[in-house]
Amino acid sequence: MIAGTALAIIKFWLNAGQKAIQVEKRAVEAEETADKAHEKITILQVLVNAYQVTQAERLVSREALREVEERLSGSIDQLRARLERLGEKLDGPVKELSSHRAGGPASDLLCACHWHKIRQRCCLLALADCASNN
Repeated sequence: MIAGTALAIIKFWLNAGQKAIQVEKRAVEAEETADKAHEKITILQVLVNAYQVTQAERLVSREALREVEERLSGSIDQLRARLERLGEKLDGPVKELSSHRAGGPASDLLCACHWHKIRQRCCLLALADCASNN
């Protein structure tokens, strides 16, 4: 009976030792798997951050381009309006000059003098327009 009990205890210790070795191997394997998972997570975080930065840059670029386009469009509209106003202001002197030219060769001297006055008036109108818009 003592021999049977001793044999049972020895068998228990051997089985417990084998189980401990198996558990230790599994623990080492689990650690290795966890380390690999952490490496993959780190790589994925870097990739996600790079993707987010790229998307943010694209968004900023689109918004900046949209703002530049709006400003350019506004400037073109303002320039068009200024040119139209200047054209309207110059219509009067041009009509006046064309009416003097209808007088024929006798009015050439008068026309040259009048042309000088009209040119001065046009320059003054253009300068006044520039000054009022700045």
